Amino acid sequence: MIFYPYDLESYQATRGLWEPYDQLVPGPIACTTAEIIDLIKTGSFDAGSIEAFSRTWNTYSAGHSSRDLVQYLREQDEKKGRMYG
Repeated sequence: MIFYPYDLESYQATRGLWEPYDQLVPGPIACTTAEIIDLIKTGSFDAGSIEAFSRTWNTYSAGHSSRDLVQYLREQDEKKGRMYG
């Protein structure tokens, strides 16, 4: 995972973060396209950090969120008597 927070300063000024961004994200932070390319080429990633981040932030995700949402919406429409092809 590479993080490209192009609007980080603006976001921090208007909304804020509960901890420093560089301590929150599990991967390298890039501020330019050149940095993204360099990070991809060097492959500097820490799989352990990414797995820990995923366990924390994706606790309830089984990898099918979009499908589950569409299924839920269709079920709600069916309950209301609407049908879509």
